[in-house]
Amino acid sequence: MFDRNRKSRYAPRQGGNWDPWLTNTVISATIVVMGLLMITVVGNSGLELIDQLTRWFGFVVLMIGLIGLVVMAPYWINYYLKKSNKTTTLSCLFSRKFENFLVENKLYVNNASNSSKIDLPLCELTKDGFRLSSIGNLRKTLLSDDTIDNLNSFLDLNGANRWIVESYYQRGWVNYRVRKDIVKDRLRL
Repeated sequence: MFDRNRKSRYAPRQGGNWDPWLTNTVISATIVVMGLLMITVVGNSGLELIDQLTRWFGFVVLMIGLIGLVVMAPYWINYYLKKSNKTTTLSCLFSRKFENFLVENKLYVNNASNSSKIDLPLCELTKDGFRLSSIGNLRKTLLSDDTIDNLNSFLDLNGANRWIVESYYQRGWVNYRVRKDIVKDRLRL
């Protein structure tokens, strides 16, 4: 639960909000460690039958733990891929830096009700890039080559690894199609 006014999270309720994937991974790793301990440390008691049973039981425990870790592997691989994609995407468009960029490039209109305020265009992510709302008379400015060059520079400076390849106007929004950074497409000699 998130309180928008306080910008902090509530303490977890009794019983907790346990992530089953994380819990299963921790339990499986613990079982693997227990199996390894049974195989190496406990199997030296001196009694041959107890040593053999302990080692076999240790192998069984180790296999159960390894199976648990193998079952969790696809989840963690998927989690890592999603996390790595988020860091290289267009999240910089929702930062304070982007608001400052819009103001520096005069991509705003004066507020109609209060002359001391300005209105910035809204930004939304789309499946192939992002779009900015065309408020006031910003349509031509947002579609200009200078603005696109400045947006490309902003994306590059903020580590977005994306490049604007097309811009077009549609239903009150200026849409920008992006693709991975052009540096990776260049030939290396």
